[in-house]
Amino acid sequence: MPRHLRDHRLETAAGRRKLPVSKKPIWISIGPGLRLGFRANQGVGSWSVGVANGKGKYQIRKLGLADDIQDADGRTVLSFYQAQDLARSMGRGPQSSDSGKLQTVAEALDTYKTDLASRGAEAANATRVLHHLEGDPLAGKTVALLRVGDFATFRDKLIAAVKPATVNRTLVAMRASLELARKRDPERITRAPWETGLELIPDAERVRNSVLLPDSAVKKIVACGYMLSEDIGLWIDTVCATGARASQVRRLVVANLQDDRDQPRLLMPSSKKGRAEKVHVFRPVPVTKALATRLRRSILARGAGPDAPLLTIRGKAWGRGDHAEPWRQTAALAKVDPGITSYSARHSSICRQLLGGVPVTICARTHDTSPAMLNRVYSAFIADIADAVTRASLIETTPSDAGGAEVIPFRG
Repeated sequence: MPRHLRDHRLETAAGRRKLPVSKKPIWISIGPGLRLGFRANQGVGSWSVGVANGKGKYQIRKLGLADDIQDADGRTVLSFYQAQDLARSMGRGPQSSDSGKLQTVAEALDTYKTDLASRGAEAANATRVLHHLEGDPLAGKTVALLRVGDFATFRDKLIAAVKPATVNRTLVAMRASLELARKRDPERITRAPWETGLELIPDAERVRNSVLLPDSAVKKIVACGYMLSEDIGLWIDTVCATGARASQVRRLVVANLQDDRDQPRLLMPSSKKGRAEKVHVFRPVPVTKALATRLRRSILARGAGPDAPLLTIRGKAWGRGDHAEPWRQTAALAKVDPGITSYSARHSSICRQLLGGVPVTICARTHDTSPAMLNRVYSAFIADIADAVTRASLIETTPSDAGGAEVIPFRG
């Protein structure tokens, strides 16, 4: 354990009371790239820590109050030597043990990525954030020393670069990585900075008409997919029929096709997004007999076993991102909005069910989401259904309905 440094100005309350009140702390070096600061106030002074960021500046965070009046408790009120110990525990130099080092934001994301992979979740949620963090000073900042303002530049650049819904997905993953770091070190890390600094964009996931495909466009897109190749046609046909995410469709295997029944269906795996306690299950999703027949024909042609991928591209399972270019080519061939993606098919499937009167709970279950999410994102379409249902109960009235009814005037 490193020795405590001595400083006659700071080590006693009597010495600190002789210092002039100042807005700027008095700093002393307590290790490589690490310094302890004391700020003399009108009342009780305060301790701060500064950690070098490698670019000639220091990242500052307040540690607690000095024991000028109250006795030190080692948490909120600190003696000179306790402040040194706490400051060193937040440092990253050789005077800190490996177990005592705090992570940078980039390291917290790497840990989160490993955690996602270990529980079968989508590690790309962390990779997306790391991609946007490249070259940003936020990546090298220590999580325990973060302040609200540290997130401003990152969030602003993100808003300027991608769509609001993508901004929110990225911010949610960033917050999850920092929350994991906090859970592992709750004594030194507080969530307050990112709760404010990474505030989500309101109403970002509202479905806009530009991503909704009418039935005629869906049929045309599917037909054009088959014109490009059987593999592409089956992929697009399955996505449009089920409204599932691309990540779910990629994980379908031959055994998930249940076509030995009058009403064929696919056992769709749940997505890998969500909290750690989410249980991954398979939910039945109905498909047409025509699609089931085409899928079975593909299986027989390949001689695929029950554990083989249900959908393939050039003889191999579809990989992450493999569907982006086929979607672009299909959209161009179908002469529809070139910006459509598989999510356009998902949105359209959900809206088609809602407008068709499918209950919200069933629609949510079929599309592996929650009723709360559907109410929030598709509220306009749900309102249309509610209006139609309510309208059916209205009573038509006319002035002649009064007939010979007696009218009793109000007195006074």
